[in-house]
Amino acid sequence: MKAVLFDLDGVIVDSRRAHVLSFQKVLKEKGVSISFSELKKFFGVLDVDIFKRLIKKKKIKASALELSKKRRKIASSFFKNIKLFSGVKSLLKKLKNKYLIGLATSSSFSKTEFILETFKLKEYFDAVVVREDVKKHKPDPEVYLKLAKKLKVKPEECVVIEDSVAGVEAARRAGMFCVAVLNSFPKKMLHADLLVKKLNDKRLLRLLGV
Repeated sequence: MKAVLFDLDGVIVDSRRAHVLSFQKVLKEKGVSISFSELKKFFGVLDVDIFKRLIKKKKIKASALELSKKRRKIASSFFKNIKLFSGVKSLLKKLKNKYLIGLATSSSFSKTEFILETFKLKEYFDAVVVREDVKKHKPDPEVYLKLAKKLKVKPEECVVIEDSVAGVEAARRAGMFCVAVLNSFPKKMLHADLLVKKLNDKRLLRLLGV
């Protein structure tokens, strides 16, 4: 093992409230109400794809691209609701001198930069791949394969830490060992190599040798 690759939302930061609030605001303008539990099942999926499904399900008269653009415009106003998960910095510090560390996210460059700067995390990552860097998104493995290439490591030399169904599938399809943190989905939905409740789980620390 040479590299540890992290997802951002749901693993490093808890952005669920910010995510849901921004979707609810856009949909409310279209006369549609949606609950946290309804949106939760879409965590890890690209915005435009979420809107495509919701347009079909709730018969919304708008395009997915239009709604996605609106959400991105207002998203920053909800960034104050983003919080760092406990144990993140502690783990990153332990890993820094032992492995290459990468970040693979479906979030935009601007949101990722905001989070890394706000929580002072930039120094820990050797490479970052964001939404604008790839053509295909999770569950497609492109984001993880591209990150491994940037780090100059083979897929089988990587451990991925994810939280979403789409993210786990992307990591597995990339040929990487995947650890899923149970922050967003029940364990029965996550077909990862290892399931943990928190980043300080002894099994995860033992796997990483820290």
